[in-house]
Amino acid sequence: MHLTEDSIARARAIYASRQSWGAFLMGVFLPIGVLGMIAMIATAPGGETRALMCWLLGTVLGGIGVVLRVTPLRWFCPQCGKRIHSDEPWRCGRCDHEVKQLRFTSRDSFLGACASASCEAEPQAYACQHCGHVMSLTGEGELSHPARSLKAVTVVSPDNYELIRLQRLRELEERDHSRRHLEADQKQLELEIEVERLRKKKNTPEPESLTAHQKNVRWVAEQIDNAEFACRTIPDTVDRELKLHAEINARPIDLADPENIEQIKLNLKRAVSVQFESIRLGLGSDISVQEKDRR
Repeated sequence: MHLTEDSIARARAIYASRQSWGAFLMGVFLPIGVLGMIAMIATAPGGETRALMCWLLGTVLGGIGVVLRVTPLRWFCPQCGKRIHSDEPWRCGRCDHEVKQLRFTSRDSFLGACASASCEAEPQAYACQHCGHVMSLTGEGELSHPARSLKAVTVVSPDNYELIRLQRLRELEERDHSRRHLEADQKQLELEIEVERLRKKKNTPEPESLTAHQKNVRWVAEQIDNAEFACRTIPDTVDRELKLHAEINARPIDLADPENIEQIKLNLKRAVSVQFESIRLGLGSDISVQEKDRR
């Protein structure tokens, strides 16, 4: 049933009337229809006319009652013109109780009452799920605590749009800064490992005291040097790389900020992969030289 714009304020009264008439017709005439069907089956041939009339009367009027009970009211929002259904899943404006599955009882629709035992309030207004316009359902002009659809679209007012846009830009800038900061840390770590490997090759004296970070760098550089010396084939480098990754995961890392341990380990494993990729490139070039000599 469609409501006109003038009858929206009487939506609650119309809904209550339909529910009452539907319950009456279902309660009275559906049993008559069932009894008429039973009588038609039990009556001897030739005497089932009265039973047929009872069945037709009960079925038709009982069916009308079912239609009145289960058919939702529909109307168009006075502001945006989009359709609203009275069987929308909704949230109570007073206690925030949510009705997600409708069972066609008087407490299912927002035109009925809240199903929460601690509330049982009857929404006096409803907020359009498309534009947010609040309309009275009783004709009394009460617009506070409106019921709202669970499918409501978030409406951004023009006053808040610029604020939301600036906030979103700030979030994107912070995300980009964080990404560039992580990339810079990764490059710095790779460079420190290269420097440590060169220091060992040139027998440069070690610093007297090492920080936790410098100890990790020295340990990784030693492991890579050992792998470069021991690996003779590319599969060997893959095995040693995976083993070193596992050792990094199991290695206790002493840092002042324990929240960054996982990120530090991830950076170490990425730096290890870069070093092993260089080792594999070197093995590949050696293989190509040996093949040329054989030819």
